[in-house]
Amino acid sequence: MSPVTSKLSILFSKLTSQSKKQKSILSQEDELLLSTLFSPKLLKIFSHHHLLSFIPRVSSSLPLTESGDQDFGENDDKVIIQARRMGKEYEKMNGRVYDAGKLERCLVDVVGLRKEFVLGYVRWKRDGALGGMGFDGAEWNEEWVGEVGGVEGALGDILVNF
Repeated sequence: MSPVTSKLSILFSKLTSQSKKQKSILSQEDELLLSTLFSPKLLKIFSHHHLLSFIPRVSSSLPLTESGDQDFGENDDKVIIQARRMGKEYEKMNGRVYDAGKLERCLVDVVGLRKEFVLGYVRWKRDGALGGMGFDGAEWNEEWVGEVGGVEGALGDILVNF
């Protein structure tokens, strides 16, 4: 095996093993519980482990709407209010976020959004900032982070657009 092939093989095995480690599988009971307590929109945006931390604080018997669907409003509001509070506290302690990398880390680690979702959001905003080209040849365009309004603005943008 050539040195290039062996290095590529090692790199590929590291990449695939990390992705397997990062995906932790929830039990079916936990997934069912989350799907009955939170709206599909929040399940798509927030990490399931983050939402599991809200289970003691949310109501387990949700009221029904006129169409017979469950009303997730109160539980979703609790998650969103907590996320906004955490974003404000982070920026109060660490200063305003004007960098996309710092915004990614804060949205994933502090606020509790899904990493894949945040990466897609940042890519979408970068591409929109330069008309489809997030990289201008010299550096990434990060002006959009300040224009969005940091962590709280990005969270609001995500909740409105997705």
